[in-house]
Amino acid sequence: MNWKKARTIEFIVFLIGWTSIMLAGADYPPPAGFLWLVLLIIILDIIQDRYLRWLGEKLLGRKTFLLNELLFCIAGIVVAVGMILCNGRFRKETGVWVGIITAVSVIYGTAFWGINRIVASVIGKRRQ
Repeated sequence: MNWKKARTIEFIVFLIGWTSIMLAGADYPPPAGFLWLVLLIIILDIIQDRYLRWLGEKLLGRKTFLLNELLFCIAGIVVAVGMILCNGRFRKETGVWVGIITAVSVIYGTAFWGINRIVASVIGKRRQ
């Protein structure tokens, strides 16, 4: 396996996985606005793929964990605030939602880094 193949697999799994998770929580049939959520997932998947192009080369040679956590924290805040702005207004519970979305983003970022660290180790061993 190489990084290109690993990234392709991760892109597909992320797209299908998160869309399925969101679909499981949606009404049936999903509302028309669900398409915006799928578009957001696709955009985030593309950004994640670009980030993994950079991260994949550095996982074994540099300390990247804290930077990864910071980037996923920022991404969570940006997505949360973006969704709130698209909703049209701030409410008293807005801070709670920003916190929840940011926390989930950081937890996902930790899993993302850990899985890709394992993949980097496997790819690195096969190159030797």
